Amino acid sequence: MWPGLSVDTHVRLRDIDAAELQARCSSELRRRSPRAAPQTILAKGCVTIWHVGLDKYAGRVDATVATRGTPDVPAAMLAGGFARRYDGGRRGGCR
Repeated sequence: MWPGLSVDTHVRLRDIDAAELQARCSSELRRRSPRAAPQTILAKGCVTIWHVGLDKYAGRVDATVATRGTPDVPAAMLAGGFARRYDGGRRGGCR
């Protein structure tokens, strides 16, 4: 850590796989909007991330994320049907 350093990165929600924005799979197209749900949850503010680790792709990290009203954002995404479980391996086919 370097005091005063500012870093911008994308944070992937740990342990979930949301539908792709440009999905070709019919089951993903039927899934609720992958962008609207986290935007609604995160818009409530006071976002905290922890258990931060490197994502398998350069330029991103994955982390557990919480807000004041949602103590586990990935769990809320799963419960709402916006995502499926993901273990970090191959994404897999349509479901």
